[in-house]
Amino acid sequence: MSPSSVFLHPMLVHFPIVLLTTLAFADHAAVLSGDNLGNRSCLPTVAMWLAVSAGIASVIAFANGVLAYDMAVLDGSAGLNGGLHRDLAMVTAGLASLWAVMRGWLWSRNVALPRMWNILVAGASLGLAILVLVTALRGHALVLLHGVNVLPRAG
Repeated sequence: MSPSSVFLHPMLVHFPIVLLTTLAFADHAAVLSGDNLGNRSCLPTVAMWLAVSAGIASVIAFANGVLAYDMAVLDGSAGLNGGLHRDLAMVTAGLASLWAVMRGWLWSRNVALPRMWNILVAGASLGLAILVLVTALRGHALVLLHGVNVLPRAG
């Protein structure tokens, strides 16, 4: 474990936050414009690449976050809030990577989805965006309110 992983984590987490939020907007824009998320037109293709990129970025941010969490445990600053943030990040990374595989498969099949399925896909993307934002807020609180991996521990 290196201290650089602690400083790298805040930079890495912005990628899945932005990508998953943008994915939700792209999916909703496609559905509202009448596009089909199962085909290979422009917006569904952009959304697929956003999903795949978000899945990869989420796993990388989570792996680096585990190292940062271990550092916080070693210096005694992780507490229960750190464990909750880690668990939320694990769920987020798992669901985002599963969503990346599903969206890549859906795009590769080039199958027109019924309207209700398009709405469900966009809704699931919105759910992932909300999950990553909740996870980010937990991490934000760890740093700003508790000084995890920022402030030296008195001891």
